[in-house]
Amino acid sequence: VSNADGTAAGATSDWQQGYGFQFWMSRHGYRGDGAFGQFCVVLPEHEMVIVTTACTPDMQALLDAMWTCLLPGIDAAAGPGAETAQDKLGARLAGLALAPCPAGQGARAAANWAGGTFPVSAGTGAFRARALTAVEVTPDPGGWRVRLREDANQLEFPAGAGTWTASEPADRLGEAVPVAASAGWLDSDTWRAEVIFLETPHRIDITGSLRAGTAAAAWRQPPLGGDRIQDLHGPA
Repeated sequence: VSNADGTAAGATSDWQQGYGFQFWMSRHGYRGDGAFGQFCVVLPEHEMVIVTTACTPDMQALLDAMWTCLLPGIDAAAGPGAETAQDKLGARLAGLALAPCPAGQGARAAANWAGGTFPVSAGTGAFRARALTAVEVTPDPGGWRVRLREDANQLEFPAGAGTWTASEPADRLGEAVPVAASAGWLDSDTWRAEVIFLETPHRIDITGSLRAGTAAAAWRQPPLGGDRIQDLHGPA
């Protein structure tokens, strides 16, 4: 038995369940898919919608985890011990955190480095940040001030040392670009920042070398619509 697009109706992959009217059929319910693993799963039999905005290169693995780990617990949610299980889940979720950039104790940090500007090297590879021309870094109480520069735009924001600092800075065009940033020393020569653009699934890693005087910048997953600052936030 095949679906209209020729896929097998009984296939074990969610991608082989059929497609139509802008929605994918799934092994359970149906899905609306976006780029980079941003999607929603509708489970009518459970009166439930599951939404994820995380960036993942392996969406099937995430769906497998839903069917293996989440789905069996839905039917049992109203059974004996449900309140205790919910309390445990709440406590676990409250304690989850995204690991910040390592904040090493490099010699330069101890020497009160005054900051500087790192031109971004051209680099190679599909994931490199092509629009970024330079990164300016200045020590700040509790962390750093970071400025990302392009030919016609720039964005300045705080970055936490050993923690995440969230902010909503405006770029040179006057648009708010929400970010969370963390930075620190990997060693006495190497400064690193990780920047998450909160209204997108995108994250950039920046590594500056004092010895070379340059920085390398790369995306975890290259943005679909371009990597300019003005593309890295939701529409106003």
